[in-house]
Amino acid sequence: MKPRTAVLDPELTLGLPAHVTAATGLDALVHGIESLASRGSTPFSAAYATQAISLVGRWLPAAYRDGGDLEARSGLMLGAHLAGHALTLSGLGLVHGIGHALTAYTGTPHGVALAAVLEEVMTFSVPAAADAYETTARALRLPPSPDCPAAAIEAVREISGAIEIKRPLRELGLTRDEIPGVAADAVADTVTKNAPRLPSEAEVAELLHSVF
Repeated sequence: MKPRTAVLDPELTLGLPAHVTAATGLDALVHGIESLASRGSTPFSAAYATQAISLVGRWLPAAYRDGGDLEARSGLMLGAHLAGHALTLSGLGLVHGIGHALTAYTGTPHGVALAAVLEEVMTFSVPAAADAYETTARALRLPPSPDCPAAAIEAVREISGAIEIKRPLRELGLTRDEIPGVAADAVADTVTKNAPRLPSEAEVAELLHSVF
């Protein structure tokens, strides 16, 4: 379903609790990053995604710190909206594939599930997504670096730290015995087909063990 009109009113989000702001905002950031790196990326989706990353990266920590900051709420809402435009055109990737499976197994809120594996999936994807992560670094206003992908990943790690969202999988309720099932479901998920580097079940299981 696509709406004819979307009304973006940040005042409606002023009562949103900090932990929900973190989870939904992190989801929007992942939408932008995965859209940029997606096999389905186009110049149009990349334009939306780049601006989304810039807005969410700037305003998410501020909105988390002060839920009454209307400027931060406005920037975050617009960034999330643009990220939605981006992913509609390009599709997503492995972070969402794993996130869907984790939520199914543990009931973890979607954004929290994504945060558990975001930087690790980005690191896995670097060989096929270096250009996308270089764009991510520029969107996050990072200084020039000889290794832009690594700088982008570290910046994302800092954002997750600032909003206190990243948790080990064991704290989300996952057991080691469930890791093969999560890995199989993640690889089979339709969104994973858009990942820049397609993983095997064994590679996803190894990644999950690294954040257990």
